[in-house]
Amino acid sequence: MKQVAVFVDVSNLYYCVGKSFTSRKLDYRRYMDNAKHYGEIYRAIAYGSFTGDVASKFINCLRSGGYTTKFRKYDEDKRLVNWNTQIAVDVVNIVSKVDIVIFGSADPDLIPIVDWLESRGIQVINIASGIGRQWKKNNKKIVEITEDLLEDIQEGKDV
Repeated sequence: MKQVAVFVDVSNLYYCVGKSFTSRKLDYRRYMDNAKHYGEIYRAIAYGSFTGDVASKFINCLRSGGYTTKFRKYDEDKRLVNWNTQIAVDVVNIVSKVDIVIFGSADPDLIPIVDWLESRGIQVINIASGIGRQWKKNNKKIVEITEDLLEDIQEGKDV
């Protein structure tokens, strides 16, 4: 069975899913289940940011869903926490152990690491929302997130 590594940028997915599906959120357990269709999950890492203790419940949910979590405290002055360099380092450290790498981010800044992986024979799949032209024009394997990967809505609220 093929070994799969999953790298998801929580902030990017939150923004892009919210833009594509108004007031909806990604269900990270469903996302992981979808990733398992490609092979056995060797490692899955979720990257994000937080303020105070606001994210602790969410981080615990990610961990119980099989993700290793890497979160940094949100810096009001710098606005967003950019994880691209850390994602690239983690990819380089794991590449010899996997056959497939799945990215959960529409950020085109990841394309150089994707090209590097592909030059080494690693299959790369991007499962995200709002994936832009730069990914598409480089003939990258992309899968747009669909409603079946979103949290259920009950009585007008996300669960």
